[in-house]
Amino acid sequence: MPREDGGSAVGTVLSGLGTLWLVFGAQVVLAHGIGLDLALLGGVRPWEPIGLVGIVTAHWLHAGTAHLVANSTALLVLGLVAASYSRSLTATAVGTSALLAGITAWF
Repeated sequence: MPREDGGSAVGTVLSGLGTLWLVFGAQVVLAHGIGLDLALLGGVRPWEPIGLVGIVTAHWLHAGTAHLVANSTALLVLGLVAASYSRSLTATAVGTSALLAGITAWF
């Protein structure tokens, strides 16, 4: 039975997608404008102390438009299904899985 925890599942998912696209836009502008590669700063770099930052930040960085579109499609479909059941449980699940994925990639 779906839980009602207020707000809109659509709004939650679209704000997450918007964040991904804004960060990608910043990646492109910084890469082409001043030659700054955010993936080097915010990506996971295994066994390097500087790479610990990527455990949290790498999930917003994308290798290109195709990568971003693929992730956006999955987030839209799965996010709407999950968030329509419970936004708070979805946020907990996404946050936990992102953190564990980042830690696993670092090791």
